[in-house]
Amino acid sequence: MVPPALKRAGRRDAVRWTIAAAALVLVSLLGSGYWAPEPYWRAVNALDDWRQGLIATEEPSAPVAIVDIDEQSLNTIGPWPWPRALQARLLGALFEQEQARAVGLDIVFPEPEPVGAGDDALLAVAGRHPLVFAQVFDFSATGRASRSGALSGATTLAADDPWERLAPVASGYIGNFFPAQQQPCTGHVTPSPDPDGAVRAIAPFIRYEGALYPMLALQMIRCANLHTDDGSRLGALATTLPQAHEAGFAAIPFHRARAAFESFSALDILSGKVPPGRLAGRYVLVGSSAMGLSDRIATPIDPWLPGVVAHAELLDWLLAEHAGPTHRTSLGWLPLLWAGLSIPLFAWMFRSHKAAHALAVLAAGTAAWCATAVALPMAGYPMRVDLPLVVAGVFLFAQAPFEWISAQAQARAFGQRFGRYLPPEVMRQILERADEAAFEPRRHLISVLFVDIAGYTTMAESLEPEELLALTDRILTRLTEHVHAFGGTLDKYIGDAVMAFWGAPLTVPDHADRALSCARAMLDGMARLNVELNGAFPGRRGEPPIRIRVSVNSGEAVVGEIGSTVRRSYTALGDSVNIAARLLDYAREAGQPLLVGQRTARLCQQHALDLFAETALRGRLHREQVYVLSPASPLNDTITAAPARKAA
Repeated sequence: MVPPALKRAGRRDAVRWTIAAAALVLVSLLGSGYWAPEPYWRAVNALDDWRQGLIATEEPSAPVAIVDIDEQSLNTIGPWPWPRALQARLLGALFEQEQARAVGLDIVFPEPEPVGAGDDALLAVAGRHPLVFAQVFDFSATGRASRSGALSGATTLAADDPWERLAPVASGYIGNFFPAQQQPCTGHVTPSPDPDGAVRAIAPFIRYEGALYPMLALQMIRCANLHTDDGSRLGALATTLPQAHEAGFAAIPFHRARAAFESFSALDILSGKVPPGRLAGRYVLVGSSAMGLSDRIATPIDPWLPGVVAHAELLDWLLAEHAGPTHRTSLGWLPLLWAGLSIPLFAWMFRSHKAAHALAVLAAGTAAWCATAVALPMAGYPMRVDLPLVVAGVFLFAQAPFEWISAQAQARAFGQRFGRYLPPEVMRQILERADEAAFEPRRHLISVLFVDIAGYTTMAESLEPEELLALTDRILTRLTEHVHAFGGTLDKYIGDAVMAFWGAPLTVPDHADRALSCARAMLDGMARLNVELNGAFPGRRGEPPIRIRVSVNSGEAVVGEIGSTVRRSYTALGDSVNIAARLLDYAREAGQPLLVGQRTARLCQQHALDLFAETALRGRLHREQVYVLSPASPLNDTITAAPARKAA
């Protein structure tokens, strides 16, 4: 039959395995995206935003710059929209005076200018230089989708290019004023906000009525390199962007802080105040940070970022890849691996160690993961920071409470099973160690004490049963108090006798001295106890004082929960126990209050003993040396007296 302790341990392990399995299933569902509740994804995005905000570098971008239609420009030149002839002069200056490599506009011109030749001036600049216009697509329901201006900039990809299959399909657009026969370079600037309103992704290509339209950053690279690049590389170039959660979209690689992109005021360009060469050979994006133009978006690195910076991030990343593969490592598998390894580690810690130690490891592991997520060279790449934290959360909010409840139940069970045997201090130490195995039967070196009431049979004849019961209870209670006072384990009551031992379940090196000190305290305390009994039992006045006999022996014994399937008790079995019992019988015959076995005499360090006799105890073949306390032994009831001589 399986012992009850093993059954309980098996049930606890079953719960632990269930929690570990739940953590594994949860990580698998969330990691694969099979289960993705929106509130959870908001938290995931917030975590990764925190990471990206910390690791975004302020190292300047050499190839990309921004021309900002800022508040100063608007205050000096006038409110937006500016005349298109003036905008054409700004763009012409970027190419002809500043020698920009390519210019991209984060501005859409859906309607022709009512008066003037500004539209022709813009198209003239686009005809001479790699100027890339912007357009926006609409994913609203077909009946409500916008359709204004004209689309341009469609491209073709290889038939097996994955973007041919993945590109999202738009239902409308906002294009530019171009006549149908004119097709200047154009790229879309369509943001893809998440449910929380933050922009983290963009579609590199958007399909509309069968044609594919690339985004602004791709078109700037293509149009600046028409003599060497016909657009066939756009699909492969877009694939170098970090993958977004939704198919057909790429994560905007916010690998640089806003300050990393050198910005020039449009007013300074028009006024010729920019130092020569500052924009030469660079890709320039024209946009606005002015509050009144509402061209700001929430992003992982800034909750109020000018939209043109997002396109600068894309352009900077793609230019590095266009120049040559950078062999960036996404390490997207690391969070899943970390989470997978954390599950068995935390499960083992909670099963094999104290909950406080397991929680410390859990906290250290979580801190290590957060530090790793920030330290990894993954700027621009989204990372599932959440997965190891999910594992930590499961163990913190499921495993830790279970272990606490289990520990409380175990403590109560210990108290019910063993509290009557052990003094409170010993019980506390065992509970702190959570050492249920301490009560399993095993061999210990112990010292055993037997004590009984001398003349109990005669006393029983003269007392009523109820009075005898009360008297016996008072005596046994006092004797038990002495056992507990010296850290002993109460084994059992045998009629008027008490059996106790030292050295189990907790090992104590001075068990022999503790047992002898307890025996001496019992004997020395009888005078006071008799006074109390005479006061509590008036019928005993004039009767002889109650005396006790004590025996102590040391040796090896099997100690643990022993018994049958019906009843079990914590006790000690072995020859050393039998000798102690026989010594008590011999004490009756010899008229001695305390007899000590030879093994105890060899082990004790703080009590002086004298050889009393060498005799064969009842039922034993071999003769035993029997000792008594020496008259020189100090009259105290502690085990802290100065060491006395040992018996030879």
